[in-house]
Amino acid sequence: MSTKVKLKVIDCIGSVYEKSEKCKLESDFLNKSEEELLIVSEYFGTSQIESFFISVIFAYNCKGESVNCGDFIKHFECNPMKVMDYFQVLDQLSQKGYLNTGKSIISSKRSVVDNNYNIDEKIIDAVLRNKPLPELVQKKEQSIFEVLEKLDKLGTQVDNEEILQYELIDQTDEMLRTHAALPLIRHVLDLHLKTTDAYIYLHLIWKTMSGNESVYFEHILEQILGEYSSRYSYLQSYHSGENALLKNNLVELVESRFLNDSEIKLTEKSIKTVEEFGVKLLNPNFKRENVLRPDEITYKKLIFSESMLNQISTLENLLMEKKFNETQKRLVEKSLPRGVTVLLYGAPGTGKTEIVRQLAKATNRMLMKVEISQSKSMWYGESEKKIKKIFTEYKSFAEDCEQTPILLFNEADAILSKRKDAGSSDVSQTENSIQNILLEELENFEGILIATTNIANNLDTAFERRFLFKIQFPKPELEARAAIWNSKLSNLKPEECFLLAESFQFSGGQIENIVRKKEIYEIVHESEVGFEKILSFCKEESIAGDVAKVIGFRAFVA
Repeated sequence: MSTKVKLKVIDCIGSVYEKSEKCKLESDFLNKSEEELLIVSEYFGTSQIESFFISVIFAYNCKGESVNCGDFIKHFECNPMKVMDYFQVLDQLSQKGYLNTGKSIISSKRSVVDNNYNIDEKIIDAVLRNKPLPELVQKKEQSIFEVLEKLDKLGTQVDNEEILQYELIDQTDEMLRTHAALPLIRHVLDLHLKTTDAYIYLHLIWKTMSGNESVYFEHILEQILGEYSSRYSYLQSYHSGENALLKNNLVELVESRFLNDSEIKLTEKSIKTVEEFGVKLLNPNFKRENVLRPDEITYKKLIFSESMLNQISTLENLLMEKKFNETQKRLVEKSLPRGVTVLLYGAPGTGKTEIVRQLAKATNRMLMKVEISQSKSMWYGESEKKIKKIFTEYKSFAEDCEQTPILLFNEADAILSKRKDAGSSDVSQTENSIQNILLEELENFEGILIATTNIANNLDTAFERRFLFKIQFPKPELEARAAIWNSKLSNLKPEECFLLAESFQFSGGQIENIVRKKEIYEIVHESEVGFEKILSFCKEESIAGDVAKVIGFRAFVA
């Protein structure tokens, strides 16, 4: 670049400075210095807006003054909020090595608002001496992991009384703005959270990365809120559901009896979102406790009556992937609900749960099993949350599966029975509330749900429409029982199987109990069990009522 051009850079910087006075940062403020900014940009290799701020700061520095937010506001005579819109530009110039930043001696420690900006001395010297722009040393952009670790260390500094709570919040705010270019930080800023909430959220992400599924809420609040009354008030906002982190489904409370025993953890939605921004939290090989893979299910041959077999075979064919996809597509085209909901009801031990397992194996689908009795909480209001959470987790799990998984509500008697009078008790109100939530979820359900229940006549009529298939599982009739005995104990003679079936009206589950006792006895006593011993085992089981004969039965082969 010639000396003439270099001198012109200085002139242009001065001209931009003069024209920027009282510009109010209105929409056309760059147009007033368009020609000069073109030359400044050519020299510095910067954008027009970057060159604009370089020129203003350069001029101030030449007067021996640093520039802060207040100086910009006074110089431009603009709304303070307009200056704040350009902090990211200043951050970028700092990262690229054009600017040095520092806090004012009289700083109130309120984030980047108090930064003093100076052009790097080597750059000023080069421009004033008509020399080419020196090679700039760009500041290394910190990774999201380094930023999260620094935030965590702020909490440790509070614990060690090295900084105060308000300093942690101020420094968190500054770090968020400084590293706004990082996708996860940008996401948090776009949520418009309070700095307190942003710190809790990012702290929880770091702790989750470190192997802690949940953290004690009280300890986090001690780090950011000094007074106990403030911490208690903040906890109340969580338990009332008013906090922004809860409203945005970013965190969830772990059930506890007392407020100050509360723990929080990331929601499934949060984990998925965070991983989309490059922060891996979950081990892809981790096995959920309530999920069975098809290859983990042991094949069992089940005996059904002809009418039951027809219904189950229809269901199996429907759940085959090709048929299932075709079915859902057609239902959507017809503006009909696309979810497949099935109710299996009948006597205990008749194979309701086992047939769901066999269907999952036969159709190669993951099986997510929920024991409803374990989902009912002793704490008022928690049961409703758990029911909603089941569907949220299923939806998230389904997104990770190649094929739509089966959601099994096992022994769902408690939530499918007839609703009680609303005013009878708090317990009744809670159970009714759970049923209302379940009815709502079933109305909008898009996956595969199978519920099992022992109730028959006590089913709430509101659920009849919500279940597409309803299959009754009665106790097996005479011929079916004989076939089950024969399939379980092939060493028995046909007449012995028939005698057992005629003498004992057992369900398939009860017959399986007898078989287990037989196997255990042979191991313990080291001797084979004969028919007479089988009879004695049967007498130890409860005997059911009359036998009703049904013609025609065959085995279900999954």
